[in-house]
Amino acid sequence: MYKLPFTRFLEICETIAKARQDEAKEQMTLAAFVGWQQAKLFGYKYSFARYLEDLGLIEKHKPTAIELQQRKSQALARAAKIVEMDKRRKAKVVS
Repeated sequence: MYKLPFTRFLEICETIAKARQDEAKEQMTLAAFVGWQQAKLFGYKYSFARYLEDLGLIEKHKPTAIELQQRKSQALARAAKIVEMDKRRKAKVVS
């Protein structure tokens, strides 16, 4: 160990720290499963994956560019329908 290069020593320390983080996250995930089952009893309606997202144990799903474009077009279509319905309502009120 005394002849170990300093850069190698730092790599080993980073690896150990990462392994500890992963282990702690795994333990929290296992504990969260029990919490999720209890939450279901009190009316929590979402999946275990959503529960983990809410707790910050997994990253939230980031939509792709295609999904964002689809959502945008759906929102614009919905907005156009609302505008059209409002125009019809105003036309009926005026008549």
